[in-house]
Amino acid sequence: MKFLANVSSITPFKAPKASASLKAIFFDIDGTLIDRRGGPYSEDVAAMQKAVSLGHLLFINTGRSFANIPACILDLPVWKGIAAGGGAHVLLRSPEEPGGGNTGYRTIYHKWVPQKPLKKICSWYLENNRQLVLEGEKECYLICPSPRSFSIRTPIIIKDMDGINNIFADDYITKLTVNGSVTKAEFEILWNFFKVNAFSDYAEAIIKGESKAKGIKIILKAAGIKRKNSIALGDSANDLDMIRYAGLGVAMGNASSLLKAAADAVTAACGEGGAARMLEKYVL
Repeated sequence: MKFLANVSSITPFKAPKASASLKAIFFDIDGTLIDRRGGPYSEDVAAMQKAVSLGHLLFINTGRSFANIPACILDLPVWKGIAAGGGAHVLLRSPEEPGGGNTGYRTIYHKWVPQKPLKKICSWYLENNRQLVLEGEKECYLICPSPRSFSIRTPIIIKDMDGINNIFADDYITKLTVNGSVTKAEFEILWNFFKVNAFSDYAEAIIKGESKAKGIKIILKAAGIKRKNSIALGDSANDLDMIRYAGLGVAMGNASSLLKAAADAVTAACGEGGAARMLEKYVL
């Protein structure tokens, strides 16, 4: 199976060389910076802003596609880049570009699902009346709506194959989200093209060969920062590869036991200053 890839001609930025202690810090979103109670939390944001003022580079590293990153996170003026879709879409800002919002980013790496396998998958979900969220670069799309859509904004409803064909006119799908537990039939339709991460009430399908660790690797190379000077912070099983890859892998206090066991350190929980405590101890 060959996936289409688009690598832009952006000139990779080089991090300042004034300090050998400069860090590239990668943040998961859900369960790390925000949770069902709210966020991002002021204590964490203040520490992140202080880290930026000292010259450190902060990045989002999320399973969400670019179109599905919450504005409350994207609008923070601290980010120098994003690894979205579980590493399938990597975007950077140049050092002189101000942070905040969804503009000013340039794609340096992007893989998406080709039309043929995506049409086959969508056809199955339409025929079996099962919910599927298609997370794209520009929008999110939904097959068989239900009370939970897993999308931060109102998704475009796909009612038939004509709707699927319209997606390919100007968007690219980098990740799928399945409502509820993945059935055997669903797994069989997905596994050729995706790595499926199952959670208690949903599952995410990440393009095979892509990972949060790969996203870090691409960004570090573009930024000219050594792996040993990278830090990753996350909370769930889909953060495992980036926690293991980073020079320092830190698990949230609310992280799964599997992630805590793999991490180099454990900080406080989301909403209890977890990100701030990590930055204060290892960066500030």
